[in-house]
Amino acid sequence: MLCRHDKAERRNGAEIINAAENLSRRHKTIAGRILGEDGLGIEGIKVLATAVETYGEQDIGDTNARSRLTTVTAPGGYYSFGDLPDGNYRIQTATHGEYRSAWISVQAGFERADLVLVPEKNIVLRGQVTDEDGEPLEGVIVLPNMVGVASASTDKNGHYTLPVALKPAATNLTLRFLSLGYLEKAVPVPATSLDGFDTPAIEVAMAAVDSWTTLTGSVLGSKGEALQGRTVQIQALGQRNSYRGSTDENGEFLFPAVEAGLDYQLRVAGGSGYPDLTRHIHVDVDKSTFDIVLEPFEYGELSGRLVNLDGAPVPDFRLALRNSASRSPNAIFSTDIDGNFSVERAPAGRLLFATRSSPSMLVRGVRLEAGDELQVPLVIDWGDHEIRGLIVDRRGDPVPASEIVLTWSHDSDGIRSTSIRRTTSDAQGNFVFQSLGPGPHRLEVKAPDRPALAVNYDASRQGYDLTVRMN
Repeated sequence: MLCRHDKAERRNGAEIINAAENLSRRHKTIAGRILGEDGLGIEGIKVLATAVETYGEQDIGDTNARSRLTTVTAPGGYYSFGDLPDGNYRIQTATHGEYRSAWISVQAGFERADLVLVPEKNIVLRGQVTDEDGEPLEGVIVLPNMVGVASASTDKNGHYTLPVALKPAATNLTLRFLSLGYLEKAVPVPATSLDGFDTPAIEVAMAAVDSWTTLTGSVLGSKGEALQGRTVQIQALGQRNSYRGSTDENGEFLFPAVEAGLDYQLRVAGGSGYPDLTRHIHVDVDKSTFDIVLEPFEYGELSGRLVNLDGAPVPDFRLALRNSASRSPNAIFSTDIDGNFSVERAPAGRLLFATRSSPSMLVRGVRLEAGDELQVPLVIDWGDHEIRGLIVDRRGDPVPASEIVLTWSHDSDGIRSTSIRRTTSDAQGNFVFQSLGPGPHRLEVKAPDRPALAVNYDASRQGYDLTVRMN
């Protein structure tokens, strides 16, 4: 139920929250294991911890205060980072000759940050790029459609060589060829190349663009103020042509070579104080300047209490708040010892509340009117319950390195809360989920060469020990 409350209570709550924030800055530990596909720990793997957001020590979006720590896994694949300021961290394994890098985003204090490494499958792709007349093209960018894979460029004879590290289960790969003045081309890599048995040369002929122009513009606030650092992206409708940049100190952006005569979708990221903007534009040689004005958010005041399904308060817990019209957080708040929270400047409109690391939690369905003072209870999946599980096959033998996903949802008065937790079973098939709230959860298990399995389980009623048998 939504209701209003008086400002005096909210101010008192803010004072309590400030005290709770000071307590929450105590240093914590992140620990876990680095496992192979067989569930056994891997010794000697370099692990990096990068501070994405340290509470109380930096503002939203401040990347200058990031720090990085490193360690190496001990026997059994164990690692630990201690004495960490409270906040969100990216835990990632360094590049290794035998394994692909893996990562997870967690909060300080999380001690089951396990990662499973899969062996790399390395292939080398080669070929030549020419124009439609067969003349070689130099400087063409060859880019795989895979995150974290480096690109290559053609030499003066149009030749390229591209080493690619694939996941063992990879079944498809597409190469994108990009060059100014030519239409982008996407070419699927033959399946035989992915298997590593046969890697024929991939020859590509690129068509020249009929006409292109320099696209410029600006992003300003409603009072004419320049908005620096806003991401601007244009995507040709129905085509793969896309361009991406950001505004300078004058709020201006520039794309030096854009194909003319096409319709594009223009997107501007508004940042924490403005909504994102999407607009359809038509780019011609004589129409290539687009000035964008963003209207700032209006604000109201928001407060409430964070509880679990039994109504127990969730203290010292942080959530990011953002308007649904923006992908950037507008505020990050912490609950006090009684689960209360207060945000004096909350953007009016539909609001989303989310964690910024694992476990992933999301609350949606709250709407705040401009100038309003709103009090709202939020329910999340947090408490003292846990699941201590075991994954076995029909014979009772452990199934190691299973991917396990635990989900939860709750609906009340139009407000929907969800959570997602992930982990992996060890060599003995064991896994643990901690800090669970009451109520039913859905557990999904995936293991190599086995059909996926899903079960519903309520640790608050059925006990903490669970055995899952897979076919």
